[in-house]
Amino acid sequence: MLGNSFLYNELFAQIFKINGKIEGQNSGSIVLGYSNSKNQVINDTCIITNGAFSFTGFISEPTLAFLSGETKSRTMDDPNRTELFIEPSNMTIYLTFNDFKHLQVIGSKTQTEMSYIRSVKDSLFRIMKVQELQSVYMELAYKLAKDKENQELQNSTQNAYNLLQPFREALKNSEIKFIISHPKSYLSPYLMRFYYVKMSPDSLKKIYESFDYNIQNSFSGKLLKDQVLKKFRVGEGNQAINFRSVDVKGEAVELSSIIKSQKYVLLDFWASWCIPCRQGSPHLKELYKKYQAMGLAVICISSDRNKEDWEKAILKDKTTMFRHVLDDLDTTKFQKGETNQKNINSEYVIGLLPTKILIDKNGVIVFRYEGANDSLLDKKLFEIFGF
Repeated sequence: MLGNSFLYNELFAQIFKINGKIEGQNSGSIVLGYSNSKNQVINDTCIITNGAFSFTGFISEPTLAFLSGETKSRTMDDPNRTELFIEPSNMTIYLTFNDFKHLQVIGSKTQTEMSYIRSVKDSLFRIMKVQELQSVYMELAYKLAKDKENQELQNSTQNAYNLLQPFREALKNSEIKFIISHPKSYLSPYLMRFYYVKMSPDSLKKIYESFDYNIQNSFSGKLLKDQVLKKFRVGEGNQAINFRSVDVKGEAVELSSIIKSQKYVLLDFWASWCIPCRQGSPHLKELYKKYQAMGLAVICISSDRNKEDWEKAILKDKTTMFRHVLDDLDTTKFQKGETNQKNINSEYVIGLLPTKILIDKNGVIVFRYEGANDSLLDKKLFEIFGF
């Protein structure tokens, strides 16, 4: 039996046509990547003739697509690669060789909205003089990647990152304003994917329910709904999701078993490359020393992909008193774009490190916080233990 989403896409599939012109390139090829009306990933290649190209296909709604020309790298920063929203309509695209980012699209309302968002971002970038700050941060991050345990580099990189925070906040405010004021735009739920992590389930639900019916049932709308439901399931007052893993010592770890033997279990989501996580380790050790006898256990869940980096960080930070596990992300599936993974981070909707989740003896989540503000956890533990 065919799934409902398949039937829906089949019923509402519509044709799109693109006629394009690329300045500065008369021959070669160009690739359009997108998901069609059957949710199949399509990579359509077109030969460029006298600077012109064309594409035709079927989609059921405005859809995020990717254009790639003569690229020199696989990143989205490549000058001959860009993303855009295509729609079930006749569209005209104007590109410039080595400057795909400033494409012009006629016939896609959603792309017009995306261009507006990009112009706001570019304006903020110039006004707030972000380029110099970003260059400093990227240079330090590059050096840190080669010398991961250099404390001075860690501090310098974190300071450079913090200097970019006003720009990130200003961009967030402008995009949230757009989302709230455009409940009928297919772009709105797409933009929400950048912000749902730090928003409460109630705030997410309110925004989702403000969307037009078609937007709620769009591809990005359904993803947002899924995140809202997940956030409710792993928010304060809900039952913690059980998981089984193997710790850094090769011993089995099961959350439900540890809950039965302790009064409280703190899940600390971190990574060796997460500077705020590492900076918070000394304080976490102090809290454990203070409350261990009262029944507090700590399970550290790392997002590391390099096991050696993970083990080195544990030894250097002297956190061997905690139970340490990896989040079990299947990187092969992740690289293929498969989302049906059952790793710990995805189950607990972890999108920001560090994140701390406190679970009581009944398996109920009593505290959750995304970020490095240890004072909130301190306050909660003081309320629980009385000192």
